[in-house]
Amino acid sequence: MAHPQGRASEPSPSQIDPEQSVIFGSVDKEILNKGKRHQNEKKETGNRKDKDRFTQDGGETPEANPKVSSTTCRPLAKERPRIELPGDKIDRRIEYMRDHALIGKFIGFWPTERALNGWIAAKWKPKGDVTLQLGPKGFFTAIFFCLEDKIRVLESGPYFFNSAGLYLREWIPKFNPDKEDLTWAPVWIRMYSLPDEYWDEDILKGIGNGLGEYIKATEDTKSRKFISYARICVFMRLNEALPESVTLSHRDEEWIQPLDYE
Repeated sequence: MAHPQGRASEPSPSQIDPEQSVIFGSVDKEILNKGKRHQNEKKETGNRKDKDRFTQDGGETPEANPKVSSTTCRPLAKERPRIELPGDKIDRRIEYMRDHALIGKFIGFWPTERALNGWIAAKWKPKGDVTLQLGPKGFFTAIFFCLEDKIRVLESGPYFFNSAGLYLREWIPKFNPDKEDLTWAPVWIRMYSLPDEYWDEDILKGIGNGLGEYIKATEDTKSRKFISYARICVFMRLNEALPESVTLSHRDEEWIQPLDYE
């Protein structure tokens, strides 16, 4: 006696292969359409859940705020918060850094921190500790524990790491390496046989500003300890020819002062 064959089970909607739908009859096509509707409903449900979860976390939908952080996928605020910082502490930090720090950069060469520490120990020979802060674009900040070391380093030089010259300047607040013009550099100038009546810091500052931007005179120059020459540091353009001398006028008198660049 032949046993009745059992009815084959229908494939689930997710098992329907659209490429094989030609072998099904009208009933099978209806099953295929049912599978497509099932997949679309599942996709819409997932999108709705993601949207609800985003808004429950305090965010806005992409339609409400199109500006979204590229790193966290969180919406960006339209208003900029204002934060009040402790002014006294910042003022003390600025005063300390002005007294103890220098900003430098080797032109065309970025030494490692280890190499830079070795170079400082060999070339500057500081008596006290020097703390390094490595910045962007090859700039670094040297913080001197001993103020005497900082003054001596700034007044000496020029310095080189192999053939790379060192750009060195006083520390300034809000220093921005992108705005630092490396065509300008601090240059030490010696003025031999400068008349005694010109040995005044305000007059030396006026001479420096006439050549570029005056930075400072050495302590020996300001105290007139050695008067064979006056020595001042001036920011000057390195992409322009440097004058060999300068005319100093005083009422109807003139003095041609030779300039010796270090």
